[in-house]
Amino acid sequence: LDHTLLHACEAPAGSEAVPPAGVHPLRLHSPKGTMRYWVRLREGLHAFLREASQFATLHVFTMAARTYTLHILNAIDPECALVTGRIFCREDGQEETFDKSLAHVRKPRGEALGDDECGGEGDAWPGCDEYIVLDDRLEVWDRRSQPAVLRVTPFRAFTSMGEVIPPPPAADVALHDSLAVLRRVACALERGEQPSAAAAPAA
Repeated sequence: LDHTLLHACEAPAGSEAVPPAGVHPLRLHSPKGTMRYWVRLREGLHAFLREASQFATLHVFTMAARTYTLHILNAIDPECALVTGRIFCREDGQEETFDKSLAHVRKPRGEALGDDECGGEGDAWPGCDEYIVLDDRLEVWDRRSQPAVLRVTPFRAFTSMGEVIPPPPAADVALHDSLAVLRRVACALERGEQPSAAAAPAA
């Protein structure tokens, strides 16, 4: 989610007023109090989700907490019609992280990974060529999932202090270009080929 499809940050102190243009306010309520966020969506996000969902099942992997994740998904897909796959995130209050791995998608819901399925070396996971992972970071995925990762330029809309970063002069075409890759992979699968995220951009 963050830095791939959107960017969220804690709202600056004293920023109760209407946020800047193109920035969406988000409030999360928890036993610790109310957290206020500013969220900016990446250019072309809705078109990307709408078109990709027509020929692919969209899953979500994020290290964010569940409440935050569900609020973000409700903001970008309020009718739950686009992201229809599985959601992998941390539970609220969970400190430890989990391995980002396509092995999670291949497992039935609620079934934990075995010791031999967590990270490790070796060839890509069986069926890995049927997935494309869109992420701004490669190293957070286990080695057996990395062949499926299509890296995008990190999307940053705010500074570490919550100040809005002006949009670049050129259009952000990361999602547009990624959609083209997804289409090529989908067409190759229909032809019975075994494409990969690494080879598809050069096709």
